[in-house]
Amino acid sequence: MTKLIQRMGLISARSTYNPDVLERSNVEFDVSARQNVAEVKDKSWTLELELTLDIHEKVGASEEANMQTAFEIIMRYRLELDNNDIKTDALKKEVYAATWPYCRKDIDTLFCLYQLSLPALPFSIG
Repeated sequence: MTKLIQRMGLISARSTYNPDVLERSNVEFDVSARQNVAEVKDKSWTLELELTLDIHEKVGASEEANMQTAFEIIMRYRLELDNNDIKTDALKKEVYAATWPYCRKDIDTLFCLYQLSLPALPFSIG
């Protein structure tokens, strides 16, 4: 069953931009996105979603320890779904798939603020 979003709102957004890394010529970058959804207590909403997007230098496995982050975004959302049951990994993946388009829009906005071109992001996640 597909999760339907009843309400979703951005709580906070934080970004770190390293122009020394991002503006290097002849450097390729990897993009990774991670999401985590969890139940919360003592709030007026029942779920929180955290999204972390990292853009880092593309390096070989032996160089991974020296890999530098060019851009990082961490966003937290309050979330209400039609059914807030998220006890299994499969249900969490449904939440990630349903919320990704809204998160992606906020990522686009942050890139515009920095006047950066948006990297190739997945159409869906989860």
